[in-house]
Amino acid sequence: MLTDDELRETLDDLASADARTRVIMLGVLARNPAGDPRLLPRLTELTTDETPVVLAIPYEIGEVRWAAARALAAERAVQDLPPHAPAELPSPLSADRLARLAQEAGLTTAAGLEGLQRAYADLRDRGLVPFQSSGS
Repeated sequence: MLTDDELRETLDDLASADARTRVIMLGVLARNPAGDPRLLPRLTELTTDETPVVLAIPYEIGEVRWAAARALAAERAVQDLPPHAPAELPSPLSADRLARLAQEAGLTTAAGLEGLQRAYADLRDRGLVPFQSSGS
């Protein structure tokens, strides 16, 4: 169980305008669940966040909701709560695979991380990103 200060800091990170900050905290919670039921509403809310973001290094691009589903699953497990039915989510893609899919789709990819994230969103919106179970 988190202290009130820890909870406030965690919820602030999960509400950050910066998607990378949200994903970093989600990764922390997925690896080391806090076991605090006060986190569950925010984690559940983030499972609908479709913002493209860097999920891992080497660059793997996906959506915030992918990381949120993992954190939510970890929190529910440590709290002895039944898992939610796994959702089908767009899969994270390595930078190389993303570039190949974009080229095959005839998309022009801008340079840098923002370009990769935009390409991911464009491919997702066209239905060209494979889906797989979130495991939540």
